[in-house]
Amino acid sequence: MWRHIFGRYFLGTLLILTGGALYVFVRPGDIFGGIPTLCPRVLSVKPLLPTWVLYTLPDALWYAALLCFQSPFEFGKRGGLHMVTVLSCLSGPVHELFQLVRLVPGTFCPYDISAYFIILLIYILLCFQRSHNLNMQ
Repeated sequence: MWRHIFGRYFLGTLLILTGGALYVFVRPGDIFGGIPTLCPRVLSVKPLLPTWVLYTLPDALWYAALLCFQSPFEFGKRGGLHMVTVLSCLSGPVHELFQLVRLVPGTFCPYDISAYFIILLIYILLCFQRSHNLNMQ
């Protein structure tokens, strides 16, 4: 069990660091409201990478990390921890949908919502497999 938990946290940390590295080193322009990125100083990769890698992939990796750090969703259970997991699962797609209807500032991106739903689907499938394996024991 500890190996499984360590693996989840290790993967989550790796996803955060990878998303952060993409955000700081590869993304062109300014970040966090005016801090220049390191892209012009380190390397110029904008022409080499598709737009979704520059703008969607870091957010998608951070969303996947958030789900890695959550307790696995167990089907049929209820409680406070269960609600935190459900709210975390909804955070990415709901925020993007709120941008679409202009309830929150930002630009709606179909790549972002697609990435969030793909990650959410993978998370649900993995949790379903885990619940099924626990029920079989």
